[in-house]
Amino acid sequence: MASAPLHANRLTLVAVAAVFVLPLALAWWFAIASPESAPHARLNHGTLLTPPLALASDAAFAPLAELRLAPSEWALVYYQAAGCDDSCRATLRVLEAIREVSGQAATRVHIAGVVDIDAAEVRPPPRLIVDAGTRAALAREVGARSGQALPAAIILLDWRQQVVLAFAPSAPPADIKADLKRLLRASAIR
Repeated sequence: MASAPLHANRLTLVAVAAVFVLPLALAWWFAIASPESAPHARLNHGTLLTPPLALASDAAFAPLAELRLAPSEWALVYYQAAGCDDSCRATLRVLEAIREVSGQAATRVHIAGVVDIDAAEVRPPPRLIVDAGTRAALAREVGARSGQALPAAIILLDWRQQVVLAFAPSAPPADIKADLKRLLRASAIR
């Protein structure tokens, strides 16, 4: 008769252990083992560059250092391999519109184009950098870090001269704005 309480005690011990061990095992499985059936949710819409592209370490990007961003400032930079057609000018206008709708944080956003165009051709005129070497280096390095060929792209540049995100020129402006606002919020100096 003494075996019935002993059996009940063992079941209780197993149940208590399962309550504590099972959640830890499941958390480990989803966080570390990362099964393909449970993809991780991404907050960003753009392509995260891995590792970020540090422009300050390469002389090919020296013209972008002229942007002189202060801490907590960001630059939306559009580059295109050659020339600047109507779609290029439209992309630069879209970037300016994204900056304008950023609210109070708009003063912390700069727009630049690494394209072959005259500033008089774009209204309002963003900061333009006409340098074929910089365009080619951006296309090469952003493409290598994003895992896809990007002869033209919109990149997000932080004040430390690091490119962290890239977007195709055809990316929805709402996606670019959402990522920019998240970065502006996270980098706000209080």
